[in-house]
Amino acid sequence: MKKKIAILVLIVIGVYAITFALVKSVATAPVPHEKTKSAIIAGKNFTIDIADTPELQEKGLGGKDSIGENYGMLFPFQIPQKYGFWMKDMKIPIDIVWLDSSCTVVFVKENAKPEDYPEVYYPNSPAQYVLEIAPGESASLGMTPGMQFNFCQ
Repeated sequence: MKKKIAILVLIVIGVYAITFALVKSVATAPVPHEKTKSAIIAGKNFTIDIADTPELQEKGLGGKDSIGENYGMLFPFQIPQKYGFWMKDMKIPIDIVWLDSSCTVVFVKENAKPEDYPEVYYPNSPAQYVLEIAPGESASLGMTPGMQFNFCQ
């Protein structure tokens, strides 16, 4: 009887150890990171993270406590559409800039605020890229519809 209990205890401990190891390996698995590139926008050097997977696009800048000047996140899409953006899980305001397939600005939403959620912002015309930057930066860089950039490709 004692031998059966000892075997049962060893089995339970083994199952626990295997489960713990599996959970730990999943928890420490690398999270996909966006690609980063440098770009010059209106004469300023920018660091732009590329959110090119559904997971990265869903998260966007959500959860960040701050973003610096000369930083942006670019969302490339396969086809031009009127992509809607909202402020879900955002802690900070941002400017949102929609660009067409030739990287020309088609619409700018300045100072989108977290408290605006669940409002969804849409461009006036189809866009293939969306750029999120610090609030006020689109105005300081003179981003208006028709302005062309070369950082999308």
